[in-house]
Amino acid sequence: MEARMVEMPQQLREMDRRYKALKASRVENLAQRSLELIQ
Repeated sequence: MEARMVEMPQQLREMDRRYKALKASRVENLAQRSLELIQ
């Protein structure tokens, strides 16, 4: 049980990092698209 409690925050951090990376790449894609539309 204690081992599981230690593992959990690591998993949450990993998920958070992936989510932020995904969000950042989406924002970059949107910025790129809007730049293409403006040109």
